[in-house]
Amino acid sequence: MGVHEAYHQNKTNRLIHWFCIPFELFALVAIFSMVPLPFGLDLGLVLIVLLAPIYLATDLLLGALMTAFLAGLWWLAHRWFPVFANTP
Repeated sequence: MGVHEAYHQNKTNRLIHWFCIPFELFALVAIFSMVPLPFGLDLGLVLIVLLAPIYLATDLLLGALMTAFLAGLWWLAHRWFPVFANTP
């Protein structure tokens, strides 16, 4: 991560990342949530559940926060977009 971090020392670059990365995650969660699965599930929710153990194994607190953040994005996608009107 040190090499990656070296490219993100500029204040403007950091602000862009803090602003844009959540929007990109929201877009991915919303797109995956458009794929219906059996039992009233969708691909977005299943991917969040599958990623949760990886995040939690890496760092318990930050993993829980990231999982909660993704779950919140999933919830927002279901509330903001009419395509999700018939899904739970």
